[in-house]
Amino acid sequence: MSEKTQLEKANEALMELRPNITATDRQEALKRGFGIATVKNYLIGKGSNLDTAVRLLQFFRKRIEDREKLIA
Repeated sequence: MSEKTQLEKANEALMELRPNITATDRQEALKRGFGIATVKNYLIGKGSNLDTAVRLLQFFRKRIEDREKLIA
């Protein structure tokens, strides 16, 4: 079995974040220039561009992290 590509790993990481991504998070992603189809595709593991996947990961992780700080 071959090692996963970075894109595959990034897609998996986005899918793992999905339960913690709110509708507001998605709306904010749209305001930052991500298309609705792009957000949906990456969150179901069908991303096709590593740079986009990384940008979405950074964005969603930051929002989740900020929310965790408020909850704690």
